[in-house]
Amino acid sequence: MLTSDRVNGESRRGVPLTIYLAAYGLIIALPALIFGAFLLSRYADLERSRVAGQIQNVAATLADNIDRELSNNITTLSVLASSNLLETATLGSFHARAAAALSGTDDFVLLLDADAQQLVNTRVPYGTVLGKSSDPSLAQIVDSRPYVTGIFFGEIASAYVFNIVYPVFRGGDLRYILILTRNGAKVADWLALRNVDPPLSVLVVDGNGVVMFQSANDGGYAPGTVLPDRFRELTTAYGSNWSRWTDETGEEFLIMSNATQLADWSVVLRMPVAAFNETADQTWLLLSVGGAILLALTVLLAFLFGRTLASPFKQLARDARAVGGGGEIRPVHSLLRDINQVNAALQRAAAKRDRRTAQIELLMRELAHRAKNQLSVVQSIARLVARRANSIENFNASFLPRIEGLARSIDVLTSQDWGGAELRKLIAVHLDVFDAGEEPRYQLDGPPVLLKPAAVERLGMALHELATNASKYGALSRPGGFLHIAWRVDRESEPARFSMTWRESGVPEIVEPEETGFGNVLIGDMMRSTLKADVTMNYGPDGFVWIMTCDIANLVDQPPAIGA
Repeated sequence: MLTSDRVNGESRRGVPLTIYLAAYGLIIALPALIFGAFLLSRYADLERSRVAGQIQNVAATLADNIDRELSNNITTLSVLASSNLLETATLGSFHARAAAALSGTDDFVLLLDADAQQLVNTRVPYGTVLGKSSDPSLAQIVDSRPYVTGIFFGEIASAYVFNIVYPVFRGGDLRYILILTRNGAKVADWLALRNVDPPLSVLVVDGNGVVMFQSANDGGYAPGTVLPDRFRELTTAYGSNWSRWTDETGEEFLIMSNATQLADWSVVLRMPVAAFNETADQTWLLLSVGGAILLALTVLLAFLFGRTLASPFKQLARDARAVGGGGEIRPVHSLLRDINQVNAALQRAAAKRDRRTAQIELLMRELAHRAKNQLSVVQSIARLVARRANSIENFNASFLPRIEGLARSIDVLTSQDWGGAELRKLIAVHLDVFDAGEEPRYQLDGPPVLLKPAAVERLGMALHELATNASKYGALSRPGGFLHIAWRVDRESEPARFSMTWRESGVPEIVEPEETGFGNVLIGDMMRSTLKADVTMNYGPDGFVWIMTCDIANLVDQPPAIGA
């Protein structure tokens, strides 16, 4: 408003400053408001696309959770299938081992012959008369690949269950069929539905359209229910877009699904269309009101404080770019404490970036070194085995178990971040594979010794070879056999010496082999060449004895001092 009043001789004609500022803010905000109105008109579609992408990620994550658990189960069956007890048809011991592996669960293992005759069933004691399996899917076994069945009602379990079938081939022929029977309710534990809240609901459906699981907020389909044909068709329409489906009551739903990789199952997510639109509309309204308020405040604050803040903010922008580009962060001395704090945080981030870069470079060098060492070991084993193998089958039979033994040693190292491994734990890891009974048939005596990584690999290969021989010919090959492994460190000698004795007892006399095989190379020549060890092997009437001595410095990074 224009005025011509005078107060104390001063003219009040003109427009107040606040009106100028308001008009200036409106001029600045007007283009943004027009453009914001256009963006908000498109927001609903964008929001739906965003939510669809999130839901697809949830479906993929849930399917991955199922695949991870199924993979673990298949690995368990793979370990059981590789047991020497199957090779020797020691089914009673196999029953005990399988039951022990599943102790504390409501899962069961069945062992069938090629004609589907049950040989072992951990639901019942070993020796119980068993019949043939009536599972029609067993007639479809044509190769060694495991597969997962759909859900069905187990009469003995009185619950819905599913099977994981693992064919065991020997020499190209089907020898056994391993089956792990799992309760269908376990699927709920696998999904981990912490991030799935109403109105979104989850179904897991097998390849026959039978519901295996429903989330707590989905009361429409209980386990065992067969989905309607149209709903079932939509469970195979995988992708990032919603499908629409109307149920028997006339309510319209949005459907999205994702397939699992290891089973013919689908994870299906559904949401009522009304609930989805309500959420999108509320979000649109909230963003509209909030955006208008935020825009007005931004214009006002930019006008009032723009010049004051421009210089330090420009410096902060340069510093932020420098953090990403590896540049130096210069200190900022501003009147605003927040600006100084952000600058200090950027300086700390830059320092942390530099430390992490150096750490990553160190880790990459270490990783390359470890990988080269592992490849060298594997190449050496392959070359030595190839010299003695007269066929691919003999090569695989000799090479693969030793690589698995090396992998177990590496697992021990990995659990300790490659910082080394305790000798006692390394021995137990290799023995427990062959001694799976309730009572261990071995005894370990010796002080704590933290082996360095290279020693873990070399000594682990020898231990795997000794344990393999004991399981085939020695103390672990028959009842009554026993192993005693003892070691000690002579700290008084200079340099300090380490000695280890592997003694087998409770078996008939073992005769020294006429020919030196690759196993003797691993427990003898390799120990002498890599650990500079003295190795003796005695084949006596009481069993096999293996003695290895070497400087403790060849096994550990920090040898003990004399008298320590």
